[in-house]
Amino acid sequence: FAFGKNDSGQLGIGSVGGIQKKPVCLEGIKAKQVSCGYYHTVALTFDKKVYSWGRNDSGQLGQGDNHKEAAPKIVEALRDKECLQVACGCYHTLVSVSNHGVYAFGRNCH
Repeated sequence: FAFGKNDSGQLGIGSVGGIQKKPVCLEGIKAKQVSCGYYHTVALTFDKKVYSWGRNDSGQLGQGDNHKEAAPKIVEALRDKECLQVACGCYHTLVSVSNHGVYAFGRNCH
């Protein structure tokens, strides 16, 4: 469920802007874990796939571009990986995978 401020599509409800005052169910995503950054959100599903949405000016969604996403979109670069955990910082995302590896994407200025 998502609710609150939606300036960059970080709620994943298919639109950008406004305030969602009542919880809305995100259809099609069965999330095992969710992590939020400054204005982006990442979800790990029960089938070990990663979806991202929201602000993306630093590539923090892992989509290979810097375009906002207003709805959950699978991270194609990780589609064939067995993802285990996700974590978000303000402008970056980390994903741990089954071979003890970690993928990082987004801003790297510190």
